[in-house]
Amino acid sequence: MKKPFKKLHGRRVVLPFPIIEEETAGGVILTPSAQEAKTQEVLDDYLKVEVIQKGSECERVEEGDIIFIPPRVVQPGRSDMLTLSPTEKYLIINEQDIVGTW
Repeated sequence: MKKPFKKLHGRRVVLPFPIIEEETAGGVILTPSAQEAKTQEVLDDYLKVEVIQKGSECERVEEGDIIFIPPRVVQPGRSDMLTLSPTEKYLIINEQDIVGTW
């Protein structure tokens, strides 16, 4: 996966954000409440993820590491979302939010 920044500063870590489909495989378009429920379901499972890019001051992880992050980290307002296109989204978290590395 490509890095979204030429250089990332500080103790930040970039993670790929799961793309939530707006319709089912059968072509049924999900209602906003169904999309919200699907998003929450995906985020609840979004705990083990690969580091795409690390900031210049990160010491605990390397790019390519698989890390564990607690569910609270992916809640709105807790971390930053970067959307480059509908199919290219990233989550930017603080290094201190990483619980462990596999």
